[in-house]
Amino acid sequence: SDAVKKLQSIDTDKLISSLGAQLFKDDNGKRFLVGFGQASVRKSDRNQSRYEMAGYRKARLRAISSIKDFISEDLVYQEVSEEAEKSISYFDGTTDEYWVDKMNLLIEAKSTTIKMSTIPIRQWKGVHPISKNLVVGNIVVLTEDNTIEFEKPKSTGQNKSSGSTDKSDFLESSDLEGEDF
Repeated sequence: SDAVKKLQSIDTDKLISSLGAQLFKDDNGKRFLVGFGQASVRKSDRNQSRYEMAGYRKARLRAISSIKDFISEDLVYQEVSEEAEKSISYFDGTTDEYWVDKMNLLIEAKSTTIKMSTIPIRQWKGVHPISKNLVVGNIVVLTEDNTIEFEKPKSTGQNKSSGSTDKSDFLESSDLEGEDF
């Protein structure tokens, strides 16, 4: 795919700002998920290659983790509403009223366990433009042909009906050909 070829040849300056998981579309219109991961590497007079290899492994794990989070995230939320009204009378005969109405929405993200195989696209190395630290990165892809095994949910006795899903509109990024957002 042209999108994968572009990812393999894109300048590292653009890759430093790419983190997480993003959807792309290939030449045949099929979507695929790309994970971007990176790690900072300390500079050393000795064992520099060992630090870089550890950084590449960390970056690969972060890229895979981003894909897992993208396809398996569950959101748990709790709404808390509180209303309070107070009326205070003072000795001098004046009164003061106080009223509060607040609502909090607590959101917690949980990732489920997924076993999947990804295809490595590219490893890269660059210098961070602000910190000037050495940064290494890894890009992996998950396509329809890759194996994905989701953790089976525990039976709750309730049957959920699953409807079909529709394809959404596709917008292409002007920076990176094939990038879906």
